[in-house]
Amino acid sequence: VIATQGRSFWLMDDVSPLRAISEEVMEKEAHLFQPSDAYRTQLGNHRGSGAPDPAPNGALVYFYLSDQLDLESATVKLHIKDAKGEVRQTFSNKPGEGESRLRVQTGLNRMQWNLQYERPVAQPKAVFSLANMGGLRAPTGQHSVELVVNEQSSSQNFMLKKDPRWEHIKDEDIMARYELATQAKALFNDCHAAIGELRSIRSQMKDALAMAKKHDISGDFEEKGNALVKELTAMEKELIQTQSESGQDPINYPSMLDDQMAYLYSVINA
Repeated sequence: VIATQGRSFWLMDDVSPLRAISEEVMEKEAHLFQPSDAYRTQLGNHRGSGAPDPAPNGALVYFYLSDQLDLESATVKLHIKDAKGEVRQTFSNKPGEGESRLRVQTGLNRMQWNLQYERPVAQPKAVFSLANMGGLRAPTGQHSVELVVNEQSSSQNFMLKKDPRWEHIKDEDIMARYELATQAKALFNDCHAAIGELRSIRSQMKDALAMAKKHDISGDFEEKGNALVKELTAMEKELIQTQSESGQDPINYPSMLDDQMAYLYSVINA
């Protein structure tokens, strides 16, 4: 803690890298420090223009990158793994599909993981009412982080614990809630995957109908094709509200099945 007289004070909330730094570490091209234990908790923090920076709420991952490393060409990734060793989140300085942006610099780097796994997979431009489609909250227990710089990797384990003030909450309860939220997420993912497949089939059918009309193909193909398009559209409208374009639109257009699934996931995962 550093303070100036009557003006401000600063807190370095995690000094664990200072305990581990050494000449051997500094000579490496990259080094992943042992993370401190992380905690599932709820922090209110202060708001407003004069409020201090919010306290970090999650797991703090520190890693060192040498100035000998060319960050323009290097690929740096951090994989967050669950107790089974499965990758649940990936952060990269050159993010691909499903990866989050990782900002890197020469010297000491810090990444704050928000203790969330992957989020539900929704169709593009889908709108939800009152639903929080954030990532699945990680249960308590052992986790690990893997640093991959180009093709060299190193890993460190850390524990995710519950807030010690949560005396009435058991780890088993947190796990049960996580498993139920996982089921709700899977239900939603199946629904939106079906919507995507439905839309793909309808698009292909419309292309086929246009091609048939262009080549003046007779028969009952057009009648059956249009009937299928109409049926698919009716199914789509039962699964998803196609008229909503903003969070206020459900006032006029009722939520459909997918939005109800999304809200269920939100309540369980909150």
